[in-house]
Amino acid sequence: MALKDELLALEKTYWDGVKQKDAAVAAKLTADSVVYVGSTGVAQMPRNEIASMAEASDAAIIDYTFDTGSIKVAPIGEAAAVIAYRVSRTSERNGKKEKLVTFDSTVWQRKGTSWQAVMHTETPAPAGG
Repeated sequence: MALKDELLALEKTYWDGVKQKDAAVAAKLTADSVVYVGSTGVAQMPRNEIASMAEASDAAIIDYTFDTGSIKVAPIGEAAAVIAYRVSRTSERNGKKEKLVTFDSTVWQRKGTSWQAVMHTETPAPAGG
């Protein structure tokens, strides 16, 4: 399988896990510690905290779509790679639907025969973006 297809499949599995509030999926795909960069700042969190966040989020993802034309992938040596893309999602928080478009990236590190996320970034797209 091409690296782009492999990483995209991992991203979809991760997003589906969060959508289903499946902590086990989040834990399986996350390294012992992950760095997150987003609109709330910079954080470094252990795997169990990421899994708990996936399970207990007050915003339920209803649907998401990757802009396949925006996907970029770059290997980082033999055992790591980064994928970046534009994603549109619809979530529900407190009974109210929200639409959000972001530019996301994840650094994946190969551990044996599997991959784990070691860093994720999420940048809100400009209005109309």
